[in-house]
Amino acid sequence: MLSFFDKPIGIIYGHSEQYNPLFEKLYNRGIAFDIINPADHLYDPAQYEVPYSLVFNDMSSPPYLTHNALGIAQTIEYVKHVEKLNGIHNSSKIINGARVTEILSTKSRQLAVFASLGISFPKTRVVSSIDQLLAAGNELNFPILIKSNGINDHIATQRFESISELVNVLINDELRLNGDKSLVVQEYIQPKGNHILRAEILNGQVLYAVKVFHAGDQPDAWSIEVKANIFTPSIEITQALEKIAHAALIDVGSIEYIIDRKTNNVYFYAIRPHTSSLSIGVDGLDFNPFDQLTNYLEQRLQKIKEIALTI
Repeated sequence: MLSFFDKPIGIIYGHSEQYNPLFEKLYNRGIAFDIINPADHLYDPAQYEVPYSLVFNDMSSPPYLTHNALGIAQTIEYVKHVEKLNGIHNSSKIINGARVTEILSTKSRQLAVFASLGISFPKTRVVSSIDQLLAAGNELNFPILIKSNGINDHIATQRFESISELVNVLINDELRLNGDKSLVVQEYIQPKGNHILRAEILNGQVLYAVKVFHAGDQPDAWSIEVKANIFTPSIEITQALEKIAHAALIDVGSIEYIIDRKTNNVYFYAIRPHTSSLSIGVDGLDFNPFDQLTNYLEQRLQKIKEIALTI
């Protein structure tokens, strides 16, 4: 059995290694790590010792990888197992605990975080049947968006301009659905400047923020990001972002919001507790975010080692 000081960092990551510059950064600094693919993983629930000095949960789920639904479920179970072994109040050995993956797994859970903080998000209904779609449509202002509540489905966001258009699609059975997921029905907000706003979070604080321009008129899991520009959010928005990060227990990730073109109201709409968006090229960013992330992992690892020496 490895001593604590010989244990690698365990990084839960469901993509190809080539997509994550973090691995090269860790390798260059001589920091040992193992990549844990949660969609192809096993663990012993009777295990009493974690084989990693630090576990970094960097699980994300692009819609084109259907096996990631299982990966998300495995991530939640394994991270809860690690949390139990470390002690429920000792989160020092885990970055992004099980709660953040549970929040990632559905859009409604992300919206529930905003609601719990009194933070605005687009007016929404969550429905479990086709019969309730018309009821939801009658309670919302058009245009509306219909999305799968899951975050790894092969279902793009669908936009409807009127209740009659929705009725016609339902009558002709043309609505694209995933039968085992509930649906999120949401008022469409036209974004000011035709971009969304994304803040990258590190250690629960805003690292930087960008304006992200997408191909098409509504960003979703299938949209292509064509440009990102650095900007500085207001103090009030920064405080709201960090409240969200604290409530969702996000150590590393991003939070997305938009400004309504008509009213200038701010609406938050997505929480993404993983590093996938750090790889997006950003105009005006004068540092490498993966250097900052590597520094953070190294600092966390050093603190854990210092604690271990006192035991």
